[in-house]
Amino acid sequence: MLSAIKRHLHRGIARSFQFIIAAEYKKAGLRPCRRTLSFGELSYLDKAGSDCAIVMLHGAGAEKESWVRFARYLGGTRRIIIPDLPGHGDSGHDMALDYDIGHQALRVAEFLASLQLRQVHLIANSMGCAIALRLAASHPELIASLILMSAAGVEARPGSMRADKEADARHAMMEVRSMEDYRYLMRIAMSKPPYIPAMFLKLLAQKKMQRVEMDRKIYHDILRDFDQRAILPQISMPTFIIWGAQDQVVHVDDADFLNAHIAGSRKLILLGIGHAPMVEAPRLLAAQCKDFLSRIGVDGPSAPTSAGRPVRPPS
Repeated sequence: MLSAIKRHLHRGIARSFQFIIAAEYKKAGLRPCRRTLSFGELSYLDKAGSDCAIVMLHGAGAEKESWVRFARYLGGTRRIIIPDLPGHGDSGHDMALDYDIGHQALRVAEFLASLQLRQVHLIANSMGCAIALRLAASHPELIASLILMSAAGVEARPGSMRADKEADARHAMMEVRSMEDYRYLMRIAMSKPPYIPAMFLKLLAQKKMQRVEMDRKIYHDILRDFDQRAILPQISMPTFIIWGAQDQVVHVDDADFLNAHIAGSRKLILLGIGHAPMVEAPRLLAAQCKDFLSRIGVDGPSAPTSAGRPVRPPS
């Protein structure tokens, strides 16, 4: 009887959580969609708008939902597309696929082609940045601009991913096996994590625990071609580099390296922010990204910019 009650409560909490997520989609003007591609099913969010869409790529072990509030504040008239990358979220979880950077870039290109998109503005975080850089180098005609947030794959100063691999240690972001592991993940990933009620936090932790083997595979696959530094001279489109000063996953010094090796790029350091700026400070980040996009002719006139000097989010 007790176990039946617990299952009923769990289902009720899960339904409540999905209701809240659906409400967030609606506020951002996003609708959930699915598409069948050569590698399997791909889930994504889509907001109707004009040509040259804005596409957002999440990091390893993350999901499309990490962008929703940021997308809401970004607004504008452009189409916004946010996929769950293969192996993540509601997309297919095929353990037989390779999830290295090269294969994932090809899959993103196939996805964009299936939507008949000739050119897009890419906004990415962490592993998503490594994929975005690979795509920008291999398909430059497809990418109108890049916004790279806490980019993985450009280590000038080793971060925790490389250190953990060399020490053969468990990776906090890829091996969540308990509630305490999940709390630790939140502390590592974000300096200012959003408030999440305890019942929903437990739900998210359980979901993360259920995908440990997939996360481990993705982590080891991406390390095969993790380093994107050699292709940086090939990046010629307008590029905006954003980093949290308190990032514990990839070192903030890597922002200087990217800025120095991508011609004409701009850089912004966010004080008090960690590895997931779009979750920690979505309103501020959206304002900065809108300014960058406006300067390259997207969605209206430019506002005064803070790029080039550290910015502290409002309390």
